[in-house]
Amino acid sequence: MTSSGPLEPAAQAAPAETEQQLRQEIEEKREQLGETVEALAAKADVKALARSWMAERVGQAKEAAMRGRTAVAARAAAVPGQLADTTTQDRQQAAAAAFITLIVGYLAVRGRRNR
Repeated sequence: MTSSGPLEPAAQAAPAETEQQLRQEIEEKREQLGETVEALAAKADVKALARSWMAERVGQAKEAAMRGRTAVAARAAAVPGQLADTTTQDRQQAAAAAFITLIVGYLAVRGRRNR
């Protein structure tokens, strides 16, 4: 008969270790594959990429609108003072023109009476 009896436990121990190593390697490969699939899915998720791009653009538009509002508000705050100055100046010019017209009219009437 064969004397394979004492070798069998050693032969069984080696495949058990090899089997355990293979299982561990398989698990590691599955984890790596899962990470790769997730990365590819993220790149292929067009809707998510479009939402992200749109969110950035909306944020930029909001910032630009806020800057515009601030600039308009600053200019609008200066307008009443400019209008007050212009109104006063216009009134002075109108009064001067009316006074000159009154004097010219007076001189014209006086000149006719003296003839």
